[in-house]
Amino acid sequence: MVQAIKLLVGGLLLSMAAGFTSAQDGISIEQDGYRIFYSVFNSTMITPKVAQAYALERDNDLAYVNVVITQLEGNSQSLGVPAKIAGDAKNLMQQVQKLKFQTIQEQNTVYYLAPVSHGNEEVYHFEMTVRPETAQRSIDIEFTKKLYVE
Repeated sequence: MVQAIKLLVGGLLLSMAAGFTSAQDGISIEQDGYRIFYSVFNSTMITPKVAQAYALERDNDLAYVNVVITQLEGNSQSLGVPAKIAGDAKNLMQQVQKLKFQTIQEQNTVYYLAPVSHGNEEVYHFEMTVRPETAQRSIDIEFTKKLYVE
Protein backbone atom coordinates (compact mmCIF):
# COMPACT_ATOMS: atom_id res chain seq x y z
CA MET A 1 0.00 0.00 0.00
CA VAL A 2 2.75 2.46 0.95
CA GLN A 3 4.61 1.62 -2.27
CA ALA A 4 1.46 2.35 -4.28
CA ILE A 5 1.10 5.71 -2.54
CA LYS A 6 4.74 6.53 -3.21
CA LEU A 7 4.31 5.70 -6.86
CA LEU A 8 1.17 7.82 -7.01
CA VAL A 9 2.78 10.94 -5.54
CA GLY A 10 5.95 10.37 -7.54
CA GLY A 11 3.93 9.99 -10.70
CA LEU A 12 1.92 13.12 -9.94
CA LEU A 13 4.96 15.28 -9.31
CA LEU A 14 7.05 13.88 -12.12
CA SER A 15 4.19 14.17 -14.59
CA MET A 16 3.79 17.78 -13.52
CA ALA A 17 7.48 18.35 -14.11
CA ALA A 18 7.44 16.51 -17.42
CA GLY A 19 4.43 18.49 -18.55
CA PHE A 20 6.21 21.79 -17.94
CA THR A 21 9.21 21.47 -20.20
CA SER A 22 8.92 24.70 -22.13
CA ALA A 23 11.48 27.28 -21.07
CA GLN A 24 9.19 30.05 -22.28
CA ASP A 25 6.65 28.96 -19.64
CA GLY A 26 9.32 29.73 -17.05
CA ILE A 27 9.12 26.38 -15.36
CA SER A 28 12.36 24.77 -16.39
CA ILE A 29 15.92 25.86 -16.81
CA GLU A 30 18.77 24.07 -18.56
CA GLN A 31 22.34 24.81 -17.47
CA ASP A 32 25.66 23.00 -17.10
CA GLY A 33 24.25 19.65 -18.28
CA TYR A 34 21.23 19.73 -15.94
CA ARG A 35 17.58 20.48 -16.51
CA ILE A 36 15.70 21.74 -13.48
CA PHE A 37 11.90 21.64 -13.46
CA TYR A 38 10.05 23.78 -10.94
CA SER A 39 6.41 24.48 -10.23
CA VAL A 40 4.11 25.72 -7.50
CA PHE A 41 0.80 23.99 -6.80
CA ASN A 42 -1.88 24.13 -4.13
CA SER A 43 -1.49 21.51 -1.41
CA THR A 44 -5.10 20.37 -1.87
CA MET A 45 -3.98 18.72 -5.13
CA ILE A 46 -2.30 16.09 -2.95
CA THR A 47 -4.73 13.41 -1.82
CA PRO A 48 -5.17 12.91 1.94
CA LYS A 49 -3.61 9.41 1.73
CA VAL A 50 -0.50 10.66 -0.04
CA ALA A 51 -0.20 13.63 2.32
CA GLN A 52 -0.37 11.28 5.30
CA ALA A 53 2.23 8.91 3.85
CA TYR A 54 4.75 11.75 3.42
CA ALA A 55 3.66 13.85 6.43
CA LEU A 56 2.67 16.70 4.10
CA GLU A 57 0.23 19.37 5.22
CA ARG A 58 -2.87 20.13 3.16
CA ASP A 59 -4.72 23.42 3.45
CA ASN A 60 -6.55 25.83 1.16
CA ASP A 61 -3.96 28.54 1.74
CA LEU A 62 -0.87 26.34 1.48
CA ALA A 63 1.10 25.73 -1.71
CA TYR A 64 4.16 23.61 -2.43
CA VAL A 65 7.19 24.50 -4.49
CA ASN A 66 8.19 21.36 -6.40
CA VAL A 67 11.72 20.95 -7.80
CA VAL A 68 13.06 18.05 -9.89
CA ILE A 69 16.64 18.01 -11.18
CA THR A 70 17.59 15.84 -14.15
CA GLN A 71 21.01 15.30 -15.67
CA LEU A 72 21.17 15.44 -19.45
CA GLU A 73 23.00 12.45 -20.90
CA GLY A 74 23.17 12.49 -24.70
CA ASN A 75 19.62 12.13 -26.01
CA SER A 76 18.22 11.07 -22.63
CA GLN A 77 17.97 12.42 -19.13
CA SER A 78 18.01 10.89 -15.67
CA LEU A 79 14.79 10.77 -13.65
CA GLY A 80 16.11 12.72 -10.68
CA VAL A 81 19.40 13.89 -9.25
CA PRO A 82 20.15 14.52 -5.56
CA ALA A 83 20.84 18.18 -4.82
CA LYS A 84 21.06 20.83 -2.14
CA ILE A 85 18.34 23.47 -2.53
CA ALA A 86 17.90 26.70 -0.61
CA GLY A 87 15.56 29.56 -1.27
CA ASP A 88 13.07 32.19 -0.23
CA ALA A 89 9.56 33.24 -1.17
CA LYS A 90 8.85 36.96 -0.81
CA ASN A 91 5.45 38.62 -1.17
CA LEU A 92 4.80 42.17 -2.38
CA MET A 93 4.92 43.43 1.23
CA GLN A 94 8.53 42.12 1.32
CA GLN A 95 7.61 39.45 3.89
CA VAL A 96 9.98 36.52 3.44
CA GLN A 97 9.35 32.82 3.97
CA LYS A 98 12.44 30.63 4.00
CA LEU A 99 11.81 27.60 1.76
CA LYS A 100 12.39 24.40 3.74
CA PHE A 101 12.63 21.60 1.21
CA GLN A 102 11.65 18.06 2.06
CA THR A 103 13.42 15.37 0.04
CA ILE A 104 11.14 12.74 -1.48
CA GLN A 105 13.22 9.71 -2.49
CA GLU A 106 11.78 7.12 -4.85
CA GLN A 107 13.48 4.09 -6.39
CA ASN A 108 14.86 5.93 -9.43
CA THR A 109 14.23 9.57 -8.66
CA VAL A 110 14.48 12.36 -6.13
CA TYR A 111 12.32 15.45 -5.91
CA TYR A 112 11.91 18.25 -3.42
CA LEU A 113 8.88 19.99 -1.89
CA ALA A 114 8.75 23.19 0.20
CA PRO A 115 5.55 24.62 1.71
CA VAL A 116 4.49 28.26 1.27
CA SER A 117 1.58 29.81 3.22
CA HIS A 118 -0.28 32.48 1.26
CA GLY A 119 -3.39 34.61 0.92
CA ASN A 120 -5.77 34.65 -2.04
CA GLU A 121 -4.30 36.21 -5.18
CA GLU A 122 -1.06 36.89 -3.32
CA VAL A 123 1.97 37.39 -5.55
CA TYR A 124 5.25 35.77 -4.50
CA HIS A 125 8.72 36.16 -5.93
CA PHE A 126 10.74 32.95 -5.55
CA GLU A 127 14.54 32.78 -5.45
CA MET A 128 16.27 29.41 -5.24
CA THR A 129 19.81 28.14 -5.44
CA VAL A 130 20.12 24.54 -6.65
CA ARG A 131 23.38 22.61 -6.45
CA PRO A 132 23.16 19.13 -7.96
CA GLU A 133 25.28 16.62 -6.04
CA THR A 134 27.74 16.14 -8.90
CA ALA A 135 27.82 19.77 -10.10
CA GLN A 136 30.78 22.11 -9.90
CA ARG A 137 28.60 25.13 -9.14
CA SER A 138 25.11 26.18 -8.13
CA ILE A 139 22.28 27.15 -10.46
CA ASP A 140 20.11 30.15 -9.55
CA ILE A 141 16.39 30.23 -10.31
CA GLU A 142 14.03 33.19 -9.95
CA PHE A 143 10.35 33.41 -10.83
CA THR A 144 7.15 35.14 -9.76
CA LYS A 145 3.78 33.47 -9.27
CA LYS A 146 0.33 34.55 -8.13
CA LEU A 147 -1.10 32.07 -5.61
CA TYR A 148 -4.78 31.40 -4.97
CA VAL A 149 -6.71 30.01 -2.02
CA GLU A 150 -8.55 26.87 -3.14
